[in-house]
Amino acid sequence: MSQSIVDQAVERVLPQIIDDDYRGTLKSQAIAKVWGRGVMAFEYELPVDKLQLTLLDFKQQLVDELHEYSRNHHFDASTTPEIQSVFRVTDIWEFEGKIHFDIAFLINQTTIEYVEDLNRLN
Repeated sequence: MSQSIVDQAVERVLPQIIDDDYRGTLKSQAIAKVWGRGVMAFEYELPVDKLQLTLLDFKQQLVDELHEYSRNHHFDASTTPEIQSVFRVTDIWEFEGKIHFDIAFLINQTTIEYVEDLNRLN
């Protein structure tokens, strides 16, 4: 269920950022196998040729669009003001002709702690 919610959000915001012709190329997978049970975070990949921006610019636009999507769909991330969106882009990189990015869905304490741990590592 969580993965389909995040998939839908990503599918809706990507046309605002990149060429709309990516449909059918977007894939996601849960990263809980690596980080543990209950972590609602998902890795996505797109062909690198779909991206006309730098990775940094793509990440910032993705953050902005997911925040807007979160607001428009009345997702309440937290009572903590610094957490503005239920969607958090936690990583982005290019590998073997694909752009990979991870998005955490901040709906439980395990996922929030996962993101906090990542922030401590950076």
